[in-house]
Amino acid sequence: MPIYFAVNDPSTTPRLLTREQSDSIPFSSSKLSYILELISLANGSPQALAMQQTLKQCELEATPGETRFCASSLESMLDLTRGIMGMVKLKALTTNIHNLSNTLLQEYTFLNEPLEINVSNMVAWGENGNIVDAIAVCHMDTSNWDSDHVAFRVLGVQPGSSPVCHFLPADNIVWIPSP
Repeated sequence: MPIYFAVNDPSTTPRLLTREQSDSIPFSSSKLSYILELISLANGSPQALAMQQTLKQCELEATPGETRFCASSLESMLDLTRGIMGMVKLKALTTNIHNLSNTLLQEYTFLNEPLEINVSNMVAWGENGNIVDAIAVCHMDTSNWDSDHVAFRVLGVQPGSSPVCHFLPADNIVWIPSP
């Protein structure tokens, strides 16, 4: 199965807000019009639609066994992570694309097999010579997922019958305890 990693320009990728900045913006779909006006975005623009979808996802109820939280700042993300994992030393993992070319999407071949663990770091070699240190995560219990979830159709499995693993794009973060 071909795997494609979108190549994002770090200089144009939005950065995380500080707690002070995020606390000044209401994080609610009922306040979307106000937020769009505050940051000068047109209703119906691609950015506005992305914000609407994000807020909708963040307001969904957590499924049993899931912790659902949408961080609005780096500090709030760390607060939640430490609340779950305790006051341990943390390490942030991200997918890292090396040797960026002008090609936005490239097909990659993975050099090692995934292990049956929750978070795995894998290396991929791109068709243009790019190398990706890819982060893969596995959802070990999918029994409470919607049976129509796209992962089940792609993998040909049923909820709860198999872990579902996927790669994270370069702008996602996974926190793990660090020795």
